[in-house]
Amino acid sequence: MFDNKILIYGLSFGAVRSLTIAFSVFYILSKGITLNELGIIKTFQACLIFFFDIPVSYFSDKFSRKFSIVLASLFSSVWLLTMSVADSFSLFLVSEFFNAMSLILFNGAFTAYLIDNNPKEKISNILSLYSKYNYITMAVFSLLGSMFVTIESSLMWSISGLLMLLCMFLGYRFLPKDSHTQIENNNSKTVTDIFKKDFSYLFDFIRNKEHKQFKGIAIEYILILLLMQIIIQYWQPYTFSNHPHIERGVVYGLFFAFLLLVQSLASDFYKKNQSRKKIVSTVLFMITITVSFMANLFLQEYISIISITLLFFYTQFNLLDKTSQFHETISANLRATFDSIISSLYRLLLIIVLPILTLLTSYFGWITVPILYIMYIVVDYFVKKRFF
Repeated sequence: MFDNKILIYGLSFGAVRSLTIAFSVFYILSKGITLNELGIIKTFQACLIFFFDIPVSYFSDKFSRKFSIVLASLFSSVWLLTMSVADSFSLFLVSEFFNAMSLILFNGAFTAYLIDNNPKEKISNILSLYSKYNYITMAVFSLLGSMFVTIESSLMWSISGLLMLLCMFLGYRFLPKDSHTQIENNNSKTVTDIFKKDFSYLFDFIRNKEHKQFKGIAIEYILILLLMQIIIQYWQPYTFSNHPHIERGVVYGLFFAFLLLVQSLASDFYKKNQSRKKIVSTVLFMITITVSFMANLFLQEYISIISITLLFFYTQFNLLDKTSQFHETISANLRATFDSIISSLYRLLLIIVLPILTLLTSYFGWITVPILYIMYIVVDYFVKKRFF
């Protein structure tokens, strides 16, 4: 029997955070923060996530994933309420600390908690179901949050903070216990002994030649995460760079919500087409690349919109597939830790890839994007040939 409580909690967490997502950067700037200071704030967040992601995820694996996501709601509430009163660089920096920690606590534990508390369900079905409804709620609540308040208003931040506090109390009261309580089961051992055992297991698992296929799956997972993050970073200039008449932020907000719905549709489409995912993925790729080249050739607004829509749809379809394969391969006891290791590796690669892509785009234009997708398919082919 699928546990809807965990699913609803995850959707609620994302929905409340989405109430301010559409205008968060503009809100900070409206309080007198400069672009340089904003850059420092976001860099501070990225550094926190990079350094604490793996240790916190390991903590959630060993102690309690439920505790981690409930604590994430508390930290998120503090972030939102601090943002509502922040009026200086130092206060925004403090708020970003709580934001980063809430993301670390939630992202590191939630997927593992959702999967392992539904052991009778197929992992791909669990992930596609959550992804489908998560993108819908994000789209709806991001629009709601931006419709009823001005950018400068702190009202939505206060409302969101209180709602997140309610999520925390409801989660603590109604969420089920973890499917495993490893520290209790190993109470005869010290924490150091447990850590040494787990570290040895991780090292042996990655190094062992019998787990050759895992390495291939991990590489594929990192590649598709990179691809998704690249189009998230570049969708605005890719779609609208040739159409300077589009200036109003509301257009970007509406199109952002539309792309979230596209990813929701892709998630549902993946769930319904798992049995023929290879042929579906191939057809999607051919259509996406064809339209993307046409968008760069004809420079028509509607073709650019169709192109970025297809790019998100194709990438989300394959991201769900690679994520499912990855979680089917790894140990449930260290699921969050494995996931965080992959996240850290892909973030390191992103630091290298994004500047290179920016340079190539400045020289060759946005035709770089479909070429990048062709390169992804080529690399993926050789990974399969080497590890599968």
